[in-house]
Amino acid sequence: MKRLLGLAALAIGFSAPSIAAAETYVKLDLGVGLNSPADISVTADGVEEFSDSEEIESAASVGAAIGFTHKLVRTELQVDFANFDGGDNEEDGTSVSYLSAFGNVFYDVPTQSNFSPYVGGGVGFSRADFDLETEFGDLSDTSTGMAWHVGGGVSFNTGGGVLDVGYRYVKFPAAESEANVLGVALKTEIEPSTHQLTLAYRFGL
Repeated sequence: MKRLLGLAALAIGFSAPSIAAAETYVKLDLGVGLNSPADISVTADGVEEFSDSEEIESAASVGAAIGFTHKLVRTELQVDFANFDGGDNEEDGTSVSYLSAFGNVFYDVPTQSNFSPYVGGGVGFSRADFDLETEFGDLSDTSTGMAWHVGGGVSFNTGGGVLDVGYRYVKFPAAESEANVLGVALKTEIEPSTHQLTLAYRFGL
């Protein structure tokens, strides 16, 4: 019995440092779009009239997260806002914005310096606000769907916090707009994705 208690105490002693090493932090995140392809389709009375993929302009995305570090693994709950405007057509008055919530997991590659590469991703849900300017008036609608992202980068320990510079690919759900225009049931869908350069700063609580 004493031997079992001794082994249990020894096991607790070995596990204590890893528990103490866990850290809660806050992250502020900024993403700048490199390019943003989107699948666009238009149907009238259930018949597809147009379907194509084109480049749309992407504004910067901003976000914040609360995370937990345990050894080399980080888990986060992140809220992010992203906006997309227009397309190749100068008369295109399309605007789509996404408010997203992600659950993220990242792995930090161990090194012997203040620099540490990382890889990871996340999955969650996005609420899309879709505004479309047409010759018949402005159409707007909201929809919700699943979104995900993957990426990686390099972290630098500044002493007071951690600076992250990286790349992220984000896939958003289709934003939909439905309206009755001159007796025709018109449905427009746009499903964007984006390649981003990201800059983030993490600091402990």
